[in-house]
Amino acid sequence: MEIKIKDLTMAYGDTKIFDKLNLTLQSGKTTCLLGESGCGKTTLLNLLAGTLTAQSGTIQPQTFGHVSFVFQDSLLLPWMNVLDNVAYLMDDRLTRKERHERAGHLIQRVGLEGYEKHYPTELSGGMSRRVTLARALGKEASLLLMDEPFSSLDDGLKDRLVILLKELLEEEKKTVLYVTHDKRIATELSDHVLLMVREEGLSRIIRDEF
Repeated sequence: MEIKIKDLTMAYGDTKIFDKLNLTLQSGKTTCLLGESGCGKTTLLNLLAGTLTAQSGTIQPQTFGHVSFVFQDSLLLPWMNVLDNVAYLMDDRLTRKERHERAGHLIQRVGLEGYEKHYPTELSGGMSRRVTLARALGKEASLLLMDEPFSSLDDGLKDRLVILLKELLEEEKKTVLYVTHDKRIATELSDHVLLMVREEGLSRIIRDEF
């Protein structure tokens, strides 16, 4: 799914964030949005997710309901085991058996085979992030939004998860917007890198490749 953002204007009260922002996310590609904290990256993700509404402009096609989101925190459901957490966002039209088969495959792909019956409190931070990735990929969503999902991890684990994520995205062929302030991750992971800054009271994209 190609996503076209046209003339998007967004403000919180009297504070304008975007003024006629334009951006295209290429179908099946990973775009990384690089920028410092507070420059508007997360606001853009929330607009795409449908949790915020812009004052004007369009997002085509409408992405609400067709989005999977990976946050900075894992947000796993503590009363569900790994298998049920991964299956939780899958299409209700699938049978329980079909959801569990799909979840089992994804758990295997993220290297957690044998942990299906474990609960979130029994997992390390890195394992929890792997479960979160599997859950996000299990949802039938054309657009995957990722907000600094590896920010609190040490560099070694972060590097391993970036490699894993890149492999998974090559298989799944989803359209991805990944926001980060880490230039190294952006260049390693993405097909396309954008740089967002906040200047003169507005957030805008000033470079589209580097």
